[in-house]
Amino acid sequence: MIKDVKVSSSIQKLILSFQHLIAMFGATVDHELGHQIAKLTNAHNDYEMQEMYSRFMSLSSTQRGEVLSGYAGESIHEFIAEGWSEYRNNPNCRPLAKSISNRLFDLYNQHTPRLVKVRR
Repeated sequence: MIKDVKVSSSIQKLILSFQHLIAMFGATVDHELGHQIAKLTNAHNDYEMQEMYSRFMSLSSTQRGEVLSGYAGESIHEFIAEGWSEYRNNPNCRPLAKSISNRLFDLYNQHTPRLVKVRR
């Protein structure tokens, strides 16, 4: 039988820090995967993706941070990767991240007809 174990506050903080690092690692991997999906599908040249990015860039830097991230304003490539990463790591992702990811799914399915189709 396992009894309740008391854990010191320093151990609790260490566990929380470790969980945070794991989450950050996952988000970073997904960000980089977003770059690869975009490259595979030529998403940065897609008209719909360019339109989303153009609307995003018309926002102030504060507004960009509110709807996706400030870093997403660096380039259309970072915009796509940031959207994909948020979609993959946040079950309640913001609407723009969902729109970016839905477009990536569509582009992937269009550009890879012989490969397995992916579902959202």
